[in-house]
Amino acid sequence: MAARRSDSELTLRGIVIPTAWGANGTPTGVAILTRDEGEYEVVTGTASDRLLSHLRREVLARTVPLSGPAGHQRVSVLSFAILEWAGVDDEPPSLYPTDAR
Repeated sequence: MAARRSDSELTLRGIVIPTAWGANGTPTGVAILTRDEGEYEVVTGTASDRLLSHLRREVLARTVPLSGPAGHQRVSVLSFAILEWAGVDDEPPSLYPTDAR
């Protein structure tokens, strides 16, 4: 799911997946894969390091879309929350800032 909060913000709900690996096979980059199969690369230096510890978990992320090659969606993550509460359709928990700005 992707929903616009404003002209410059996009809220994403999806699974954190690895997109890049180091020489030793350890993930070094992530993306958020949404239910509608949208894949949003998280640019390095925002929340990508913090999201690496949440691979294969569902998140709700407040993001800013960035320009990229045609057909390639990139975002800077402003804040995110891990979705692990009982009622997935209930009100989500507070978003945790990532100190991206």
